[in-house]
Amino acid sequence: MGNDHRWKKQDSLEGLDRNQKRMLFKRAAKARRAAASWKTSRKDEEWDGSEDAPSSERNVRRRKDSIRDWAARLLEQEGARTEEAGDEAAVPGTPALVVSVGPGTCRAVAGGEEVEARVSVEEAVAPGDDVRIADRGGGWEVVEIAPRRTRLSRPDPFLGHRERVIAANLDVVAIVSAAAQPYFRPRLVDRFLIAAAYGGAQGLVCVNKADLLSPADRVVLDAQLQVFRDAGAPVAVVSAATGEGLPELRALLAGKLAAFVGQSGVGKSSLVNALDPSQEIRVGDVQERSGKGKHTTTGSSLLELPGGLRVIDTPGIRSFGLWDISARELASYFPEFAGRSCRFNDCTHDHEPGCGVKAAAGRGEIPEGRMFSYLRILESLGGRREGKVER
Repeated sequence: MGNDHRWKKQDSLEGLDRNQKRMLFKRAAKARRAAASWKTSRKDEEWDGSEDAPSSERNVRRRKDSIRDWAARLLEQEGARTEEAGDEAAVPGTPALVVSVGPGTCRAVAGGEEVEARVSVEEAVAPGDDVRIADRGGGWEVVEIAPRRTRLSRPDPFLGHRERVIAANLDVVAIVSAAAQPYFRPRLVDRFLIAAAYGGAQGLVCVNKADLLSPADRVVLDAQLQVFRDAGAPVAVVSAATGEGLPELRALLAGKLAAFVGQSGVGKSSLVNALDPSQEIRVGDVQERSGKGKHTTTGSSLLELPGGLRVIDTPGIRSFGLWDISARELASYFPEFAGRSCRFNDCTHDHEPGCGVKAAAGRGEIPEGRMFSYLRILESLGGRREGKVER
């Protein structure tokens, strides 16, 4: 890429916000990796590393370009496609917002009316998706999904190589935990915060059932939550039973689309009911023997609440896998690691000598729980060399 053209292209990156840059650079890295594995004997039409179909010779040359070059090139290609799209007729259909999803169908709001529509597009829809629906004679049908601004996703529980989008176009991922019954799980909160950041949304730590806390319990919980505050995540301690903290939670969610996520039994649906008693969502008790919650919400649904709140209530989960995050990228989702000097540029902060992150953890500058969580997730991503984490 010529220098003049390179600088002109890269100037366009400065107009993007942090999340847009991160997602664009991630795609650029994938495109460059695809180029590295390109065989010159393949045909141009088999190319899948970028949006255009370069010749084999040009692709060989591009392999040496920097990630910024690749990112700028992808941005330029998207701009060109947007201009072309502006000259073409829009996909026929009615704009609609997906509020819930079922097998092969979805419920969507179009023109103030909620309708059921078949899902005919290849990609699965999710609550929060902006779509276009058309009446094809046999009822409404989704014919287009608009590009998603943000998303919360995980590996599909049945097809782990595929992405399962839980909710789309979110502003906030409210990670609902319980102060007790079931017990607070900070390591699950860590995973949700990473998934929210990956998808471009703000993570919010919301601890329900504050009414079950003794004064001593509150001191312990506050110390646990301070770790998340220090990592830049807003925190709300609430009680759906007594109303404690609900005004603060409302303020954090006002004017935003939020997803309530977390394990079963923490009170996600109870919180929705407390924010809007007219919803009357069914809630369940915690099982006495296991201490785990029962599933009462069976599918995600987008709800309009008083005061301009929009909430996607999701089913409870017991574990949460991370989608499309590599072991090498993981450390970037732990703000406490930033600015630590390591001997090796590709340090995994696990076994390498001269690791600034491990040294900081040893001095107590990085909370023990967060370091433990990082190593556990690193292990799950196949990035550990020392074996299982002991604790």
